[in-house]
Amino acid sequence: GKCIVAVIHDISLALRFCDTIILLDGGKVISVNSPSEIVKSKHIDDVFKVTCKEITIDNEKEFIIRR
Repeated sequence: GKCIVAVIHDISLALRFCDTIILLDGGKVISVNSPSEIVKSKHIDDVFKVTCKEITIDNEKEFIIRR
């Protein structure tokens, strides 16, 4: 297997393209999980002060982010 580590500050891109997300706040690890689980846990809402929802369109997961 192969592993790619990327630092992505765009929430939308991270949710769309990453299999696993390490969510940090002030240098502390808040959560390590799949995009779906990160959104369900509401950690993104708390860290970035946004509302994030997961929806399915044509069997593809999409994420809606609102400030």
